[in-house]
Amino acid sequence: MVLLPISYLRGRAALVVAIVLLFLGSQLILGYGPIPGLLALGYALAMLGAPEALAARTGRIASGSGFSGSWQDSTRTST
Repeated sequence: MVLLPISYLRGRAALVVAIVLLFLGSQLILGYGPIPGLLALGYALAMLGAPEALAARTGRIASGSGFSGSWQDSTRTST
């Protein structure tokens, strides 16, 4: 019910509506209230191309964290 009306909006307008839905749902309705806002937020971020932008930055994020080895190197025990 939430994603159909948002699908007619452009990316940034959908993002604003999603943030408002998330805020109102978390403040007014306890429990499952934020779920429509979270769904709309994910849809708006997908419309804005956030997954592609994150996929393009994977090398920079990994190299910027100072982590040089793999997780398997740190879990191995010497025998």
